[in-house]
Amino acid sequence: MTMTLDAGNTNATAKDPNSTVAIWVAIAVFLTVLGGSAAIFGLVGLVAVMVPAALGMVLILLRIVTEGM
Repeated sequence: MTMTLDAGNTNATAKDPNSTVAIWVAIAVFLTVLGGSAAIFGLVGLVAVMVPAALGMVLILLRIVTEGM
């Protein structure tokens, strides 16, 4: 049974099917940089990548929380 509000909408696909591509590319680049720095510089390289990444994640989460309210 079709509602009258949905009668004109026959397309059930997402508006942008590639909307998450940028997120997956960013994750892939981050993991590549993380693995490369850990392989080249060891634990120091791992810390050098993870500390700025953790601080950046905190800033992004703060921005999401404050703009979402």
